[in-house]
Amino acid sequence: MKDVEGVKKLQTRQLNFLYLLLLIAYIPMLFLGLTDYDEGAFAATSLQMLRDGQYFVPLLGEELRLEKPILSYWIQSLFLAIFGNNEFALRLPSVISAVAWGYVFADFIQKCDPNIRNKNQVLTLFLLPGFFLISSVATADAFLNLFITLSLISLYKFTINQEQKYLNSTAISIGIGFLIKGFAIIAIAGPVFLIYCLLSNKKILFLKAAISSAAWIRFLLIVCPWFVVLYLRTDIGSIQYLLLGQSFGRFSEAMENHSGNYYYYFVVLPFLIFPFLENFLLPLKKLLNLRKSHEKFLFIWFLWVFIFFTFSSTKLPHYLIYGLTPLAYFIEKSFQISSQAVYKFRSLLFDVICILLLFIFPYIIIYVADLNPTYELSIQYFENFIEEMTPPILLFVLFAILIFQFINKIRYVFVKKFFAASLLCYLSFFLLPLIIDSSQKDLKVLSKYLKQNDLPLVVYKINKPTSSFYSGKPYIRDKVEEEVLLTRKDKLVHLNQKYKVMKESGNYLIIFIENEDS
Repeated sequence: MKDVEGVKKLQTRQLNFLYLLLLIAYIPMLFLGLTDYDEGAFAATSLQMLRDGQYFVPLLGEELRLEKPILSYWIQSLFLAIFGNNEFALRLPSVISAVAWGYVFADFIQKCDPNIRNKNQVLTLFLLPGFFLISSVATADAFLNLFITLSLISLYKFTINQEQKYLNSTAISIGIGFLIKGFAIIAIAGPVFLIYCLLSNKKILFLKAAISSAAWIRFLLIVCPWFVVLYLRTDIGSIQYLLLGQSFGRFSEAMENHSGNYYYYFVVLPFLIFPFLENFLLPLKKLLNLRKSHEKFLFIWFLWVFIFFTFSSTKLPHYLIYGLTPLAYFIEKSFQISSQAVYKFRSLLFDVICILLLFIFPYIIIYVADLNPTYELSIQYFENFIEEMTPPILLFVLFAILIFQFINKIRYVFVKKFFAASLLCYLSFFLLPLIIDSSQKDLKVLSKYLKQNDLPLVVYKINKPTSSFYSGKPYIRDKVEEEVLLTRKDKLVHLNQKYKVMKESGNYLIIFIENEDS
């Protein structure tokens, strides 16, 4: 009896330690610089709402910003008003959404499978690199994933209990999700529910849900008011662009050059679940028991997202995260199956390879940049990084700890989750700041120079809306009649006017156009 209590106390201490590591990993993420294009556009548009005092039509400079509906901008504007114009205010809403997303899913899993504790399930979800990254990004995706999860859980509960309240809650979740990212939530929740009903001989339930007047009324009451305001303040073309061009257009044609081959997501998936790859792929047959209704539902959820976006013309890594949530269940189930196992050589070898990949990553970037020079990154940051001693020392310490855990036959589940949490800490403190600084820090320096000297922001031949957020200026592009331009060195060949450099940082510079009047 004492041994059992001792094991439980040890597991509780280990779980608390892993949560502490996870918390440490999240702290720097809240203060990282913004990235272009999506984060910059969301941030600049939300800030402009506050600056203009206009909260119904999203604008980026003088142009409509209708790639997404309005709700994400409202949320970010609220947090900017509370916490000020900084990265923390923009990233915090995504973290809060991710916490809700994780705990809603974990609570659902514990009710479906009492063998899995919600604290273990939510930890596994948080330790997935894909979840970790999207929950810290200042865009709409964490919000959307929360409401996709809520809507699908409600639909599953409806198939079990057939109560109208679950359809009503689904309609509310889908309505809010629609105000976040348009048809995306319907394109995921609807087909998953339909396929599950067809395979479970519950077709009548799908029809009942599809014609539920109470659900439709709730959905329309949430969605319609803003669209009516948008129509009254703009025109029907804006709504057509938002609903048809941005939603269906992304499926039929590659938007903003985000295309990819049919195997694109086969390459992306391993990176989204990187430290747990062996936990999912190797025992996949053991993990799937499609006779259990919740496992069938979860597998359909993942598979539909994977197939749907594989055949979509526009491909971005974070699209697959809409189907990542159910994978966290199968990974946690693999831990339950191997709960008594110890850390073995095969797992040690896999983890050491992961550490080596992290170590050589900056060298790979430098090598690729030498072969194909780019102005999108300032390679100097990578060259400085490889001269630092702290990152390789920490990777070596992690390697030594894994060896120690292997020799002492530490419990496999703890070691894998410890390794995953350690990787997230390394990403958060070292690799992600490196990547963001190499692409954005120089732009941030120049944007703040514009703000300090009260100069207008006009970007030339570049699309970097983070400059609008950091300068606090309206976003104006390619207006060459202005005297002051923010541009990149490789774009100067397109400029016919004479100019002098006012400020330079890395690959970017602010120039003053010399003309007869000046």
